[in-house]
Amino acid sequence: MTKSGDISTVTSSLKLMGLNGSQIKVYLYLLAEGLSTPPQISKGTGIARTNCYNILRELDDMDLIDRERNKSRYVYLAQNPKSIIRAIEKRRDAVESVMPELHDLYKAQRNKPSIEYYDGLDQIEDIFLQTLDATDVVLSVESTKLLYEVNRPFFERYHTLLKKRQVFTHDLLSRDSTETIAKEVKDLLGPYYNYRLMPPALKTLKSQTLIWNDNVAHIAFEEPRFGTIIKRPAIAEAMRTIFKMAWEGATEPNV
Repeated sequence: MTKSGDISTVTSSLKLMGLNGSQIKVYLYLLAEGLSTPPQISKGTGIARTNCYNILRELDDMDLIDRERNKSRYVYLAQNPKSIIRAIEKRRDAVESVMPELHDLYKAQRNKPSIEYYDGLDQIEDIFLQTLDATDVVLSVESTKLLYEVNRPFFERYHTLLKKRQVFTHDLLSRDSTETIAKEVKDLLGPYYNYRLMPPALKTLKSQTLIWNDNVAHIAFEEPRFGTIIKRPAIAEAMRTIFKMAWEGATEPNV
């Protein structure tokens, strides 16, 4: 029998996929019970029979369940859970097919804000993921040690994605990053990663600056955690110039 904690995890994951609470109840019921009629599903889930018909139609449209005719009535059966992956891929393909048009509309929109705000660690992670689309070197001023203390699993995955996408990164690091973490990142990214050290007198950073394409991001890791992205070519170029000046005066690590 599935534990309540496991059910909670499954429910949360299915919600991320886009299913609502009632759809999840019906889908999990069919996974557990197998071939069922609408009255059986209604009784087993506590959902009104009229609503069950709508939910079953929605799940069928998502290709998560099958409908079969049994004499004068229909019965329903959950498909193999792998159908969830197929459904996600189908949605992704549909969105990707219109992505050029959506991107053109985004670029042409009026009154587009020049600054975007990101609140909390989950949204801050999205800032880092946006750098994966960099067309040039990602420049960063940071404490890698702090990043790994904040959320090591995410930043390990992020650095792996940088390597997979072949995105080059130059880091200006505070001295606390050099003992182990910076070398770990260098070993992982190899030629795609280079770092230099700030003067020892400078304090450990509790924030980060990222520069890529026409974007400059500032991220604060102290509570409350938040980040901003400024999208302006002139500002990005100015910050890139400042970074290069600091890079020239920074210390190369002893490898």
